[in-house]
Amino acid sequence: MDDELDGMYKEVTHRLIEDLSDPMVQETLSLMDKEHRNTVELFINEGALPDPISMEFVQSVKEAIAGLTRVVIFEEDLIKSLSGSGAPIPKEEFDKRFVQFMKDKTNGLDLKKIRVVLEKKSP
Repeated sequence: MDDELDGMYKEVTHRLIEDLSDPMVQETLSLMDKEHRNTVELFINEGALPDPISMEFVQSVKEAIAGLTRVVIFEEDLIKSLSGSGAPIPKEEFDKRFVQFMKDKTNGLDLKKIRVVLEKKSP
């Protein structure tokens, strides 16, 4: 019985490392917060499940495997959307423009899985 459990433990560990090493999952890892990313990377590098297995570890692995959605916001597009014609605007209008801009960029996406990345357009 112990040999069977050891075999199952090794198989689950190996399979989880394989899944977490997938390039698509690695992209997700780059979008995760540092603490969760470090938890997953430590597991991959050590090749052993933590003892005991914490809820933080389970959540981190779940987040990595479930995937996150990268939403790229180009600085230039954001500035153009917020500034409009360039004339001064009240704060309320600025807030409204920002909210609308983000709604347009994230429409139809699972808001819990979105990670916003701010980038500059290539010249």
